Amino acid sequence: MTFLTGGRPLDEQDRVHLDALGIPIVGGGISRVEADGERVVGVRVDDDEVIDLDAVVVGSRMTVRVEPYTAIGVTADDHPVGTFIATDETGATSVPGVWAAGNCADLMAQVGAAAAHGARVAQFLNAALVTADLESAVAEQAGEVVDDARV
Repeated sequence: MTFLTGGRPLDEQDRVHLDALGIPIVGGGISRVEADGERVVGVRVDDDEVIDLDAVVVGSRMTVRVEPYTAIGVTADDHPVGTFIATDETGATSVPGVWAAGNCADLMAQVGAAAAHGARVAQFLNAALVTADLESAVAEQAGEVVDDARV
């Protein structure tokens, strides 16, 4: 086994762990996977050196489209496998009235889980809107000023 950094920095603790397991670390960018027509035979690093390998396993990073969230003040959080929108258990973000669901909030969610999470968050969002309407109606009946910007 060989760990290829792909040109990314490697955390010192990860380096210690890989060294302890006797796993060689190869830095540099990966320019291509080499094959003999039927099977993988190596990986070319920095368009020069070929590291002989029998197989390649890729640890992908998840890319979430965070721009719509950051445009309204929600910050994206980093995770070892990508960037995501942090939420509470209901899907609410740090900005009142903004929810996130699916794999923008859970990087590991595949299609089924992401859809289920969306349905769950929609239920919480609906409950929050109904509660806000109820609180507004009670406040108006009591003659209080209503702040509609809560949800």
